[in-house]
Amino acid sequence: MQKPLIILSLVLSLASVGVGYVNRNKLIEAKDAVTKLEDSNSASERKSKTFATELAKAKKDLDLANSELKTANDQLANQGSDSNKISAQISDLQTQKAKVLSENDDLKKQIAQNEEALTQAQKVASSTNSTASLDALTTSNKELQVINDSQKEKIKDLESQVSDFRRREAQRRNKILKQGLEGKILAVNPSWNFVVLSLGDRNGVVSNSEMLIKRDSLLIGRVKITSVEPSTSIADIIASSVKKGFSVQPGDSVIYMGPGSDSDNSDH
Repeated sequence: MQKPLIILSLVLSLASVGVGYVNRNKLIEAKDAVTKLEDSNSASERKSKTFATELAKAKKDLDLANSELKTANDQLANQGSDSNKISAQISDLQTQKAKVLSENDDLKKQIAQNEEALTQAQKVASSTNSTASLDALTTSNKELQVINDSQKEKIKDLESQVSDFRRREAQRRNKILKQGLEGKILAVNPSWNFVVLSLGDRNGVVSNSEMLIKRDSLLIGRVKITSVEPSTSIADIIASSVKKGFSVQPGDSVIYMGPGSDSDNSDH
């Protein structure tokens, strides 16, 4: 009787040990699962915080960009530069010149018609001894010739004025924006593709001028001035001029090399 009880006791003991071992493994697995879940939650929280930070920064950058763009647009809208005035005057003179040229063409046609009529009248006069119509045509032709000469003088005068305006504009640009003038890029807005320069009206900077971008001794692109303040200016990055593999950065230098040399220099 005792032997079966001992065997039963041993079996129960082994079963208990087995159950305990299984429970222990399940407990370890449960703890591992909880740890992994906590780690995953922590990682998600960190990612969420990082995303929120990046989102806030992106919104701040966007607000800043919008503010800078509005300022630039306001400056452009309110700017009445001498260059724009001179361009408008040149355009007006060219319109006047086109009108005078058109009138001159009409005069030439009329003179040609009168000369043809005069030739016919001379033939008739030689056969009929009548000079009245011949004299009238000759007088009319002379009058038209005088008007034609006057129109030619107007054209010369207009061409002279256009040349003078262009010469004055070139002198003004060369006098104000000196060749070799150098400054720094203070800020870059890659989203809107513009930069803020350390040069302004006090340095002689004028709108629509192009400047080379230089990093150390390497020329990497060009910018075009769009708005000028007393000590700073805003310029658009000419994307097609930026060398492959480079991007414009704060601290890069800008230099004015004079009109006509910008594109040549930036390509070397």
